[in-house]
Amino acid sequence: MKRSTMLLAVCGAVVVSAATYYGVARRGLQPADATRGRQVFDARCWVCHETDNEGYRIGPGLQNYFQRSPHQQKNGSEHEHTDEFVREFIRNGSMNMPAQKDFISRQELADVMAYLKTL
Repeated sequence: MKRSTMLLAVCGAVVVSAATYYGVARRGLQPADATRGRQVFDARCWVCHETDNEGYRIGPGLQNYFQRSPHQQKNGSEHEHTDEFVREFIRNGSMNMPAQKDFISRQELADVMAYLKTL
């Protein structure tokens, strides 16, 4: 009985590890890294965005960005700062922010998202 329990536990661990590895590898991404994200931010985003406050430079300051309450955009649509919203906003831009989809890789975007969550 102990042998079968041990075998089941080992098989379960292998399946979970493989699923995690192949889920990331299948998308061609490494796990998101905030340190790399800061490098991308410093190279591309800092010109318009502050990281140490919520005020405006050209674009909004990004401190506590993911904790902010839902609010309306200038076009009247309401949004929350979810991962999906922020990812699509960065990729597709808005009236004030140029789309970054042609300039930022999926890995860089994942890394920037990880960095923004540290602010």
